[in-house]
Amino acid sequence: MNLKPLLICLTIACAPGWASAAPSYLQYGAYQKAKEEPLARGYMSGLVRGVMMANDMIKSSTGKPLFCLPPNLGVNREFGNDLIDAVAELAAPENRSKLPVDALLMKGMKDMFPCP
Repeated sequence: MNLKPLLICLTIACAPGWASAAPSYLQYGAYQKAKEEPLARGYMSGLVRGVMMANDMIKSSTGKPLFCLPPNLGVNREFGNDLIDAVAELAAPENRSKLPVDALLMKGMKDMFPCP
């Protein structure tokens, strides 16, 4: 069973309403402006935990995770912020502010921690 579409749908569906009236996900530009506010900090903590849990669920059902973290790596909100910023910097400047933070986090995890 391919759980990637489910993972993508769940992360997009869980985006808060304060992100923007038009998109159903939190855009990078909006998150950058609000990332130290309590609501945004909570959002990022939940997003990081959700991505980690989804990876564990995918691994338990398919035998292959989306990404493989090294042992004892402290993955938390700050780690998620840094990873999202690093991935966003690689995007074209004219598109950067519109990118969904959940997709940036997932791309960063998959690119930085590929499985053998």
